[in-house]
Amino acid sequence: MNLSNANRRRGLFVLAIVLLLGSVASLLMGHPLGTVLCIPSVYLVRMSRVHSPAGATETRSAGIEVSRLSRPGRNLWVGSGVLAAAWGVSWILVVRDFNHGGHQGWPVIVFAGLGLVCITVWSYVLALIMQ
Repeated sequence: MNLSNANRRRGLFVLAIVLLLGSVASLLMGHPLGTVLCIPSVYLVRMSRVHSPAGATETRSAGIEVSRLSRPGRNLWVGSGVLAAAWGVSWILVVRDFNHGGHQGWPVIVFAGLGLVCITVWSYVLALIMQ
């Protein structure tokens, strides 16, 4: 049986979804096996490359396909640096508020909000780097 490359990719993706659903069901039942099932599921999703653009692969001389998607641009690096600086300033504000009795809540809210934004942006940068 000779499967086409598209069918093989879809099959890997379906297997990854089945593993992920089994992982979720296992975690909901309180079994630690669910965390172990997540790892091969993520690996199969990456291996299937179902959602990769049509022109995102190029072939090297040895015949190996390599993903050539965009890398983090200058604006993303500058934005990451600015977020890191803002997060650092918000930490200083939290410490100052704590030293003065901790009566105001806004420094903690700003620190937590910037932390969420930083995690999101840095995860995106890391995902672009790891491609």
